[in-house]
Amino acid sequence: MSLSRTQFRNVALLTARRLEEKKAEEMILLDLHRSPSAVADYLLVLSANSHPHLRALSEAAEETMEMAGLNPVHRDGKGSDHWLVLDYGGLLIHIFHQDFRSFYNLERLWEDAKTISLSDHKSVKKKRKKT
Repeated sequence: MSLSRTQFRNVALLTARRLEEKKAEEMILLDLHRSPSAVADYLLVLSANSHPHLRALSEAAEETMEMAGLNPVHRDGKGSDHWLVLDYGGLLIHIFHQDFRSFYNLERLWEDAKTISLSDHKSVKKKRKKT
């Protein structure tokens, strides 16, 4: 099943809401479709506070995406205690243990990307701290 950019955005927002219910921390959704170096249209990055929390967030994300009819193209980090990624083609979901999130700081790679507001679901340009 192939989704349009708009459909991926809607599924990303739905997944973000589900992950908020599971107490995801520092969640950010970036619109990368205009970035020449992006491998997906959207990037959802979030933090977990423990290894079990990371696993619970991963399972919730996969369940939500499966309900939308999507299976990951690729998974990485399943054996890791501090990071994993779920690749759905148009959407990448990176879940970090909070201690490793700032070290990798994926957001800095796309600091000019639009941040999609998770509260009012409107695209907003938001400045992020440069590191």
